[in-house]
Amino acid sequence: MPSNGGLEDASAWAISETIRTESHKYSLDPLLVLAVIEVESRFQLAAVSERGARGLMQIRPLVATALADQVDLGVDFADREIHPEALDDPIINIKLGAFYLQYLHKRFRDTKLALTAYNWGPTEIRNRLDMEEAVPLDYAMKVLSAYNTYRRIDRQGLQQRP
Repeated sequence: MPSNGGLEDASAWAISETIRTESHKYSLDPLLVLAVIEVESRFQLAAVSERGARGLMQIRPLVATALADQVDLGVDFADREIHPEALDDPIINIKLGAFYLQYLHKRFRDTKLALTAYNWGPTEIRNRLDMEEAVPLDYAMKVLSAYNTYRRIDRQGLQQRP
């Protein structure tokens, strides 16, 4: 994982383990999840966008509340709104983000469309597809570029191991 921005080692390991576990749970490549985190927040735990998306994977509170009852967050958020500050917890954020990414991939059956929906929202992408309008793929290409960089680094590391 890139520079941890001052995280304690135990926190960095917990985040790494959560990325690995949640990626496996949802049949995602952990390097893709890392790429989303890099593009969304540059690994800043308390990142907040102009639209209110928060944390490593930039989850909006409204989306988090909609997904909370479908994801084991380790705390009970069912039947109540998730407070925005809860999304600053990297473990909760990654669990929600990985689930959401997998949900979008199932819905659109295409990695580029799933990534674009992650950024633009699934309703916007579905509307564009239904109206046969162009779907902006800039965000998806940025994530896939970061993903391919991580894959190259990972392959180089494997080749150098004894």
